[in-house]
Amino acid sequence: MMEKVPFIDLNYQTKLIKKNVLNQWNKILDNSSFVLSEDLKNFEDKFSQYSKVEYSTGVGNGGDAIEFLLRSLRLSKNSTVYLPVNTFIATATAVSRAGYKIKFVDVNQSDGLMSYEALLNYKIKKNDAIIPVHLFGSMLDIKKLKNRLDSEVKLLEDASQAHGATFRSDPPGKHSYGATYSFYPGKNLGAFGDGGIVNTNSKQIDKNIKLLRNYGSLKKYKHDLIGFNSRLDPIQAIVLKEKLKHLNNWNKMRRHNFDVYKKLLADVPQIQFLEIPEFSNSVFHLTVVKVKKRQELINYLQDKNISTIIHYPYPLHKTKAYASYKHKDNEFINSEMLARKILSLPNYPGMENSKIEYVCSEIKRFYKK
Repeated sequence: MMEKVPFIDLNYQTKLIKKNVLNQWNKILDNSSFVLSEDLKNFEDKFSQYSKVEYSTGVGNGGDAIEFLLRSLRLSKNSTVYLPVNTFIATATAVSRAGYKIKFVDVNQSDGLMSYEALLNYKIKKNDAIIPVHLFGSMLDIKKLKNRLDSEVKLLEDASQAHGATFRSDPPGKHSYGATYSFYPGKNLGAFGDGGIVNTNSKQIDKNIKLLRNYGSLKKYKHDLIGFNSRLDPIQAIVLKEKLKHLNNWNKMRRHNFDVYKKLLADVPQIQFLEIPEFSNSVFHLTVVKVKKRQELINYLQDKNISTIIHYPYPLHKTKAYASYKHKDNEFINSEMLARKILSLPNYPGMENSKIEYVCSEIKRFYKK
């Protein structure tokens, strides 16, 4: 019988936490503490300890986390925000919603992360901001980037694919104004719905985030600014708190899966793994490879009940949402090349070796045709 391999399967994670989650949910139902409760505060405290930062504030989703952190920096109206062109669109839409001009930056061919060289070719002003994205589970060297920028340039990090990642021993947010995370269900640390969080070592920035998420208010009916309704609810906070206990082990499982893929596909010249930057302790959110005959391979694997996804099929300047973005020819040559070649293979905690072996055997069979 043909084995079925989903791109992601959350059942393994859910079974481990289900009993504890249901017990705590019942307590919420009994005491009716549904908004900004102690359960949320408890998770925020545990996540800040895990992330080695002073403050963590939960919000409605990862996009709001980026937008709120950006708004908290109080940039000028003429500021430009630089971000990689090869990333999920939420990073860009957060900047657009905050009202700032976007400047897309090309990525490295080798690892898909934002290129320092491409970034530093632009004329970055003192009141501008930069949002590196720690894509696929790997971190950029933020300290190195910070040392090459004017001290007045605002640096913030999108760590939505890097829960638990470090560069050397530095976590996201240590060398910047803060780091944001998404808790979308498929993330390394995922909720049972949407959610996000902002990590920072700045007491003032944390206060701003708490104001922005709750109608500009820290005390009922006292509104200090025009804010939003974007609060991480305690139902999700309980799920995340329980999952956080397993995160390091689940990240190790992802690493193991990656290593098995790399070993089994080492003799397939049509497959090239994206590199992991030196000193980046990746959490392997995605297993991304450059492939030949991509669409044919996708179709073949689909016929064999193997699911794959492209992260991402279009650089952001190629999307309809940013069709008006003006750029030079070949400005994003690496991102455009990757968009034509990359493919993400299934990788999730609890994935059996037999499934990885099946995926690899079918890839080999395809290229031998």
